[in-house]
This record gives sequence, structure tokens and C-alpha cells, in this order.
Amino acid sequence: MRSINYSRYTGEDVEGDSESLMQAISSFLLGSGFERDINEHTLEDLKEAIRRALEEDHPSLREMGQKELDSLLDRMVEKLASEGYLNLQESSPRQIKVEITDKSLDFLGYKTLKDLLASVGRSSFGSHDTRELATGVETSGSSKQYEFGDTMNLDIGETLFSAIRREGAHVPLNMEA
Repeated sequence: MRSINYSRYTGEDVEGDSESLMQAISSFLLGSGFERDINEHTLEDLKEAIRRALEEDHPSLREMGQKELDSLLDRMVEKLASEGYLNLQESSPRQIKVEITDKSLDFLGYKTLKDLLASVGRSSFGSHDTRELATGVETSGSSKQYEFGDTMNLDIGETLFSAIRREGAHVPLNMEA
């Protein structure tokens, strides 16, 4: 017979990877700078930002005991520091200063740019609406006889008008020159 063992929630399923955690606290790390200098975050500020970000996705964390929650936050901060996303430096005997590394700036910059471009639409780069229709090949603007290998960049209106001028207005229209 199966049995179920109940235990206190420890939050270990929340830890995940560092990249998703960095994305969750990106607004804290890349704040506007009006509140304080961007590089003057304390360890307690960082832990509070991580706690708020985690509670949005995992409301059950609110039920954890303070000791277990502190342990979880310490593990997450240590993970970010060990993977090179943050530098932790002691600024005074009781205060640790958190500095953003180049790795975290590169990651957050890339994610922010990707999110910004994704909001424009689900198209590939260069596939956007313009007033002009072009094949990507520059032309001089003057017409020339088609040669094998040329890009099919036809001016349809001018081609039809030339054929009608040459052959007269009748059906079928001979398009060969």
C-alpha cells in the first residue's frame, strides 16, 4: 500500500537556473537609478528583490518559516555569485555591497533587447513593412534586357505597357521582346 509523507515546504523546487533568476530580478538590478546609484545595492536589498520575485511565481513561499526562507535566499545569492553574475564585497564590518558583473550586464542587455525586439512582432530580422518593395539588390533605375542569373526585379507596369506598345492591345499578349 502506498503512503504519503508530508514535510515542511523548503522551497528547493524554486531555485531553478541562474538565468531565470537574473531575469526575475532584472528590474531591481537595472533600476532607473533615481532611487540610488545603480552599483550601490546591499545584500539585504538583493535578498528582498529575490524574495519578491519568487513570491510572485510561488505564493507558497509566504508560508515558509523565516529560517528556511533565509537559507533559500542565501543559497540563491551564493549561486549567482559563484556563476559570476554578481560580486559580493564587504563595504563595512556589517554590510556587504553587491556589484553587477560584466557577465550579468551582457545577459540582461541581451534579454532586454530580445524582449524589446520580440514585442515588435514574431518576424525575422529585416522582415518588416516598408513603403518600398525591393529584392535587396540595388538597381540603377534604368531598364535592361534580362540575362540568365539576373534578379527578377521587374517593373510589371512598365513591362506590360512596353508589350502593348510593341504588339498592340490584344489577347494573348506576347511578352517576349
